[in-house]
Amino acid sequence: LAELGQAKVRLWVVVVSAVYVIIRWAVIDGPIPFPADYAFVILPLPAALAVRWLLICAGFGAFALFLLLHVRRYPGHFRWRRIGAMIVEYSTYTYVLIAGERITMPFFALIVATALSNGMRFGSRYLVIAATLSQASLVAMLAFSSFWRANISVILAFSIIAFALPAYAFALLRQTAD
Repeated sequence: LAELGQAKVRLWVVVVSAVYVIIRWAVIDGPIPFPADYAFVILPLPAALAVRWLLICAGFGAFALFLLLHVRRYPGHFRWRRIGAMIVEYSTYTYVLIAGERITMPFFALIVATALSNGMRFGSRYLVIAATLSQASLVAMLAFSSFWRANISVILAFSIIAFALPAYAFALLRQTAD
């Protein structure tokens, strides 16, 4: 049941991400003219980039749907399915953050949410695995993106958040287990 819930969350992530991309795309040709420097959240997204992000949403959506169907067909605790799903999630979010730079910065929330969600659904062992993958994502962002290397203070803040929230959740899981 927990794994089915997590699989459904992935589909919602796809829907919300696609809506985010479409809204950003619509700002360029939308009915309300925004100045170019209006606000960080309303940065326009060129059509070619929007199509690329929507293709990423479609690919991740296909993975999420396959996983949902697999969980329904083969319910139960399959450690490698859970870990594999986390690896695909973190790889996708990391790629999006590397390729999208500041336009996709709000997607960092997915990195933390994935760690917390896996921990709350599957226990402290999966929380530790997910938190470790969160930090690995941030290291990959530094290794493969000059934008993130130039914004090291943002990465440090992300790293602290991606460590502190799962660590607190870990402590709470331990207390509730006792």
